[in-house]
Amino acid sequence: MPRGHLALAAVTLATVLALRRLLHGFLRQISILLGLVVGTLVAVPFGMTSPDGVRQADVFGFPTPFEFGAQQFQFAAIVSMCVVMLVCMTESTADMLALGQIVDRPTDGRTLEGGLRANALGTAVSPVFNGFAASLSPRTSAWSR
Repeated sequence: MPRGHLALAAVTLATVLALRRLLHGFLRQISILLGLVVGTLVAVPFGMTSPDGVRQADVFGFPTPFEFGAQQFQFAAIVSMCVVMLVCMTESTADMLALGQIVDRPTDGRTLEGGLRANALGTAVSPVFNGFAASLSPRTSAWSR
């Protein structure tokens, strides 16, 4: 990797860290996005970026189902994904319970059941469009405060 790339990475990282430290509220939440924008703008004068891909891209696009080929079912992968789903469901349950406390509406079994079913449905559909397991965002709870 050329030194220029490492320097650009350092500038981008320093920008993100400085913005996280100096900004508040919404701007602090998007500090990574802002850091990437700054890093890209720094890279332009050095010829380290090329807008050709953006110029050739469609304005609107839809994912191609099964872009990487038909699904393959292998035992080790199935076991691994079962562990991933247990983690996702545990995280989603904790987030739903926390959000229920924040909005003063206790989370009951029916709400948990519906949330976990929606999470499982999203996880089942996402591979069709080349995605990965879906999970509730822990930031939802933080933003509700």
